[in-house]
Amino acid sequence: MRLLGLAAVGVLVLAIGGILLMSAGIFDPIPATLPTAPLPLSPMTLTTTEPRLVWLAEADPSAPLDARLTVAGNAGSPDVAYALLLGNPVTFLAVILSPAGYTSISLHEKGRQIDILPAQTWPHIHPGSELNEIQLTRQDQTITVRLNRETLWSGRVPLTETCLGISGQTFAPPTTIDFISLQFAP
Repeated sequence: MRLLGLAAVGVLVLAIGGILLMSAGIFDPIPATLPTAPLPLSPMTLTTTEPRLVWLAEADPSAPLDARLTVAGNAGSPDVAYALLLGNPVTFLAVILSPAGYTSISLHEKGRQIDILPAQTWPHIHPGSELNEIQLTRQDQTITVRLNRETLWSGRVPLTETCLGISGQTFAPPTTIDFISLQFAP
């Protein structure tokens, strides 16, 4: 009977230890590569409701990729969206985030938009002018998307070119989106 009691206490101690290690992030996945020094960006002022795309850097399409965009809310209307882009101006993947708490992932091919993850709320988005991070990790053709370091989606997307870009859109101009930096490791 005493041995059974000690075994129960041992299992309880192991369970609590495991929970503490998981909470500390010990078992969180490590990206395939670590981002390099950040590419500084400048704020984007938007005066119309049309989305504005800016292509910034090109990565090797055959190598693993890890890219992280840091962006802060806006000055002006709170009704904005910003995105990290991967692909080229004709065919690209867009990970879109709104400080109002919404996110979506879409594939754009020759002017046509295919929703991979339709617009939905995500509890890990920081509201208003707080900093948000959008991270893309690509291994072969599998892409993993993290928002503020929490996994949002993972799946296969066939992209032949891998330029990195940013996008901003307002639904009540004028406004400014404060793009802070882009880190990436090809």
